[in-house]
Formats: sequence, C-alpha cells, structure tokens
Amino acid sequence: MVELKYGKSKIRVSIPEKAAVSILEPLRAPVLASVESALDSALSAPIGRPALEAISRRAARGRWPSRSRTRPALPRFLKSCPAC
Repeated sequence: MVELKYGKSKIRVSIPEKAAVSILEPLRAPVLASVESALDSALSAPIGRPALEAISRRAARGRWPSRSRTRPALPRFLKSCPAC
C-alpha cells in the first residue's frame, strides 16, 4: 500500500508489483516579464499559424467564445490586426 496526498487529506492505494512506477514532476515555465509583451508577440507571430492580420483578411469577423475571458486580449488583438 502507498499513501498519496489527495486534496487536504491522504488516500491509500495498492500498486501491483509488476506496475511501472515513476514520479511525475510539473513542468516549470519561466515567469513572464510582461504579459502584454508576450501577448503582442503571440498575436503577431503565432507558432505554426499565420498572423491574425492574415487570418482576418479571410474572415468577416472574429468570434470570441467568452467575453469575460477574452476582454483583456481584445484590445491587443485589435491593435495587432488593422484589418479588423
């Protein structure tokens, strides 16, 4: 039996002897110096996709799934996309 942290408590689980067991560590990402600068870079040069300005030429308008989550990004999106 192995005791694992689970929320604010612990649980006990049994692991078969033949199971491959390893410890997973979270990936560490560097802290952004400027969220605005990172967002500007991502909008102007997205990885593996054309820039938003190029996409906007083909689309009539952008669709935003959630106003509350995209509100901070919308002004930067519009600034990066003169054709919008």
